Amino acid sequence: MKRVPGMMTVVSVAITTAYIYSVLVVLGFSGSVFFLELVTLIDIMLLGHWLEMRSILGAGRALRELAMLLPSTAIN
Repeated sequence: MKRVPGMMTVVSVAITTAYIYSVLVVLGFSGSVFFLELVTLIDIMLLGHWLEMRSILGAGRALRELAMLLPSTAIN
């Protein structure tokens, strides 16, 4: 089975790389600092994750309510 990294893994690697790069720029290397972009990206990721979890929990709740409507015995 071939393992493929998920989207969260790819984004996490990008965030970590940009953070390390920005720290090196602050310490004296030449380049641009990306701290504001990192914060924005992390906020968007967390918001998306929160919305996804809310929808999953809502769907689970709805399925439990539907299951409660089923009769306990089958009628022939």
